Amino acid sequence: MVFGPNQQVQEVSADQEQEKEIVQEVSADQEQERETQTKPKKMVLKANTDLVKDTLKDVPTLMAKDMGPQIDYQTVFIIEYAGPLFIWFLCMLGFHGPSFDNMSTQQLMGSAMFIFHYIKREMETLFVHTFSHPTMPVRNVFKNSIYYWGWALLMAYHIMDKEYTPVSTDLQFHAGVALFFMAEFGNLYCHIKLRLLRSGGKTGYQLPTGFLFNSIICPNYTTELLAWVGFNIATQCLWGWLFLLCGFVQIYAWAVKKQARLVKMFPETKSRALLFVSRYF
Repeated sequence: MVFGPNQQVQEVSADQEQEKEIVQEVSADQEQERETQTKPKKMVLKANTDLVKDTLKDVPTLMAKDMGPQIDYQTVFIIEYAGPLFIWFLCMLGFHGPSFDNMSTQQLMGSAMFIFHYIKREMETLFVHTFSHPTMPVRNVFKNSIYYWGWALLMAYHIMDKEYTPVSTDLQFHAGVALFFMAEFGNLYCHIKLRLLRSGGKTGYQLPTGFLFNSIICPNYTTELLAWVGFNIATQCLWGWLFLLCGFVQIYAWAVKKQARLVKMFPETKSRALLFVSRYF
């Protein structure tokens, strides 16, 4: 085959065009990489941050976002835990009157366990818990209250009913009560231990150790679940078991996130169980 001079010029021009396209692509990639390197990283400021001392010297631009109506965490917890107490007392009065004379031993103990649990939660909210975020959206008050108040009404109505059927054996009843109170006090101990991690001016995340923390990532979650297992064994309440199931689903999701964060920060925690068993083998 014989190539004419016009064909050779066309081929050379095509090669030059291709080289130009390659150069343009490389230049575009370099420009994108340069923008990525020079573009300031966005970060969410922590509460009580000193804008002048801690922020403005490093971040040239501050952006504000309207989070909508907010309410502090402590207030939300107080409201959502007060509702179940109020509802339970109303059901006790409605079914048994102010004297509570016709309540069975199982009904009295079921009431004592339920009331103890939520009074403990209120006291922990006031005197033990610290919160990583100062506020949450106001709508969460209604969402959380519907959850806790609704389940409380279902459980109270079942257990306070005059037709309530208690557990068939004393062994089951006493085992459930014992498990409940052991788990409740274990849960309180875990919460106090977590609170003390930040004592003495300590900042940043501290790895909890001792007690169940050496073998379980979230023993406060584990003891919370066990307390409700004990309550349901002692009261034989179907609504209580369903409440426990819903709580387990949410707690499991929280525990998975917490374990992923802890394993990244402290690799030695990989061998710790999630709630009851380890996810890593």
